[in-house]
Amino acid sequence: MKTKIFTFFSLPFLAVSVFAQTLSEDYKVISVNKKVSEISYDKPYESPLQNYVACMRLWIDGRDEPIHSEMIDHLISKNAKPYPEKASENLLSSKIGQVVTYKDSVGLVFRKEKSDPDYYLVGFSQWENGKWLHKGEDLCHAKNMNEAAKYIESHSTAILKCLRQYYKQKIVSTDTLAFLDYLHKNGQKPVALLINSLKNHKIVMYGEQHFRKNSWDLLNELIRSPDFSTATGAVFMELSINAQPLLDDFFSSKEKNTNLILNVFRNEELTGWADRGMYDFLVALWDTNAKLPEGKKIKVFAADFPRPFYNNVTTKEQYEDLTKASDRNEYMANAVENYINSTTDKRNCLFVVGCGHAYKSGALLRGRWQTSGKSAANLLCEIFGKDSVFTICTHAPIISNNGIILGKTRKGIFDWVFAQNGNIPVAFDFKDSPFGKEPYDADADIRYDIATGSYANNYDGYIFLLPPEEELSNMPLFELFTDEYIDEIKRRAKVLNCEDDTFYGMKLKDLNQQVLTNKLKLEGIQKRWNFPE
Repeated sequence: MKTKIFTFFSLPFLAVSVFAQTLSEDYKVISVNKKVSEISYDKPYESPLQNYVACMRLWIDGRDEPIHSEMIDHLISKNAKPYPEKASENLLSSKIGQVVTYKDSVGLVFRKEKSDPDYYLVGFSQWENGKWLHKGEDLCHAKNMNEAAKYIESHSTAILKCLRQYYKQKIVSTDTLAFLDYLHKNGQKPVALLINSLKNHKIVMYGEQHFRKNSWDLLNELIRSPDFSTATGAVFMELSINAQPLLDDFFSSKEKNTNLILNVFRNEELTGWADRGMYDFLVALWDTNAKLPEGKKIKVFAADFPRPFYNNVTTKEQYEDLTKASDRNEYMANAVENYINSTTDKRNCLFVVGCGHAYKSGALLRGRWQTSGKSAANLLCEIFGKDSVFTICTHAPIISNNGIILGKTRKGIFDWVFAQNGNIPVAFDFKDSPFGKEPYDADADIRYDIATGSYANNYDGYIFLLPPEEELSNMPLFELFTDEYIDEIKRRAKVLNCEDDTFYGMKLKDLNQQVLTNKLKLEGIQKRWNFPE
């Protein structure tokens, strides 16, 4: 239930008068100085204080109730468990110092626990749709009052900006015919848009949602086009750089040894990467290359940061040491930059990568392996200029990085337009279009970032293939799971102390090749998206 939106360290108790003297008149400061157990929480929507205390009571009970912001709903655990007795006692005995509100829209509640005397915990809330709703919790550290004031000002203004972006997202366009008119005048076949962009831009980033059969089918159609090899000299993939020797062996061999690609996928994740669409694409790319003369063959590069399993990591410490300092987006951008700066091939580059790496705006990513917070596309725009990088995304529902589907983009406007157009595959540029002017909401993790902006701020082109409700999943790549590889998965799980984690309903330590493969075959192709009811 507890959601940490930011990460800071600590703040000393400051008197209300000192806060008030330092902050502008947009801020109101209330002194509380009570234990959590002493504070009423029967009206959780009426103040930041009651909302925060009510949240803590829910954490203790392991309950999930809608007293948090809609903006963080996809981050809230739906399987929360009650706190242990000792943790509950610590929470209830912790002391609320002050409550700071900003422009009657943002609330910061400062709390101190005896077990953590060196910093404050700060509960954030915001005035959303006529209610005070929880926005997350943070650790705060400041050495002096100026730092404390800066902390309050920076966080309160940032939350207010996100709140305003939230309200922009809620506005529904009424001139829907403008969308349809633009589509009729400017729509083109998806392969045509891809070919044209490859002819005219140094780097084309195809932002994909993983495991989409129709998306990979489009890319397979692209590489079969005679114009593809004329325009494209290199294809970059979101695969570990460790895969490069295997890719080189595969594409340089006169015989198509697909087991080399299976071994690439076996080392992409702890349990492998079972995306049959990507596998088929690489095999089809070998077929394309086989028909080309030596000087015209297409180079294929793994651009992602190293996956340590390839090196047979034997301890958890070794794994953490190999991955702790990596920034995936910087690594991928550097791989593309190094190739372009060193090649004599005048043809352009295709980069097939997850859409979360392919948006141009300055919206910041958060999480592991995101040191800079910038996307690969944003970094490549800084290196080569925005006009040299053409980014494309495909139509999909609103989705978070943890795979939760939150509904249709732009309140279903895009889907309505495509339906009116007969749901035929179509592609178009975002520039100067009503589609491009819409606030970007396809990525749940950045849609409320003030830097995200519109669809045109993030992508240059858009592709619709079919209605999401009709889309089916890929058949899993069950050929990965040989007896030998199942043993390797068990070894990895033991090294990382996650043997009780589940994979397709089976604990990693209990994986069985025949049972797993039969289950994958039985499940087969299903609906791709699970829309919320």
